[in-house]
Amino acid sequence: MQAVVRDLRQLAAKYASDRKDGPKLQALSNAAKSCASLPHKELEESICQVAVPVHGVYVAKPTLQKNLRNILILLFRAKESNATLTKQEILDAAADRLKREITEREYHQAVTEICISTEDGQLVLKNGDEP
Repeated sequence: MQAVVRDLRQLAAKYASDRKDGPKLQALSNAAKSCASLPHKELEESICQVAVPVHGVYVAKPTLQKNLRNILILLFRAKESNATLTKQEILDAAADRLKREITEREYHQAVTEICISTEDGQLVLKNGDEP
């Protein structure tokens, strides 16, 4: 939660210093500053409207229940913190839950949004420190 507050404050400062879009960015700056000042419980409730917690990391909620992004979230939640996934685990879970094969494009999009590939090809959940 400290990282979220820190990032909100940095966002507020960034938007406040950017004058080219004036009122729009000032409003975003004020919103970020306001959110950073919320009590942690209230901030977490707000975040949970658009994201799900997975081992201390917030991941944007998928728009559909039956999609690969949701399957990745379920797989990571079922494992311990800092766990890894393999492509085969993901493909097997997708085939089981979606009742179809997923395309390479679907796989790549979902994985790059919320995972980082390790040197040995395992996938770990992004922790917010890396893009």
